[in-house]
Amino acid sequence: MDRQQFIELAHSQAWSPQEISRAAELLDLRPDIAQWWRFALSLLRGVGSGLLAAGIVCFVAANWQDFGIWGRFALLQLVFASAALLAWWRPPPDVFGETGCFLAAFLIGCLFALFGQHYQTGADVHELFFSWALIALPFAFASKSGATAALIVVVLNIGLALWASVFGFERVVANLIWGFQRPQVALSVAVLANLAALAMLWFRGQRQHWLLALPLLAGTVFSCVACALTAWEGSITAWLMFALGFVALLTAARALSRHLRNVLPETIAAAGLIAVTTILWVRILYDAIDDAILPSLFIAIWIGGFAAFLGSKLLARHRSYGAAR
Repeated sequence: MDRQQFIELAHSQAWSPQEISRAAELLDLRPDIAQWWRFALSLLRGVGSGLLAAGIVCFVAANWQDFGIWGRFALLQLVFASAALLAWWRPPPDVFGETGCFLAAFLIGCLFALFGQHYQTGADVHELFFSWALIALPFAFASKSGATAALIVVVLNIGLALWASVFGFERVVANLIWGFQRPQVALSVAVLANLAALAMLWFRGQRQHWLLALPLLAGTVFSCVACALTAWEGSITAWLMFALGFVALLTAARALSRHLRNVLPETIAAAGLIAVTTILWVRILYDAIDDAILPSLFIAIWIGGFAAFLGSKLLARHRSYGAAR
């Protein structure tokens, strides 16, 4: 019996914490020194890969005046080719292959940035981030590490945020012809993109809690921004898009928490629920009451009370999940 099967059995049988502790000791399911050592090595490998990538960028930046344009491109392309060859020579899950995949995915963005420094392509910034994520995607598929996948998720969400701002918030303030509709569509697409990224990570077997939390958190932030825009100037279509996306996020968070026996996804969903309900209350009270003191007092009480209520529910879930572990 592996650890996940033991957790599911303990949860289904509603064992007490004492029974779970005793059974875990008998089945030798608690992490031992060797497992902790493997975790430490994995953590240090990820930190080392990130520092190595940062060192390459800093080296080029520090010697910017000494290298010509071709020297800068040649240096980055040489390192990129070396990382790709390393990943091909020692493919993942080998440590060298994982490092090569991460460096290659990272250096693609560096090459895009260097190209944009020297040539006027006419492309918007979000198009460069989307291109970075798309070209680096094969390295994320080849890698078994969460670091490369996390890099792609972060790059994708930066591109989505920049894309939403193109339709954007300056034009909303200026009250141009498209009003709030185009940002709302972009934000809804951003929510769906993060749900798709979450599903892709899940079905690929990359189920680290922190990794799955990244697209869930990003999708929740986009959904909250969409709620704020929709609450003031949204149409029925905009409300429907927001509601579908937010309900899908809540459903995904609940399913993840139940399967992983971890309260982190539900905590992110609870934070989003507090933000969304607060935005809706602010919108309702904005038109209903002219005095600013009473609405502010009510909002403060609502945030405190609702957060306390959800916090108690999350604490109970955390205890039940902890008992199952």
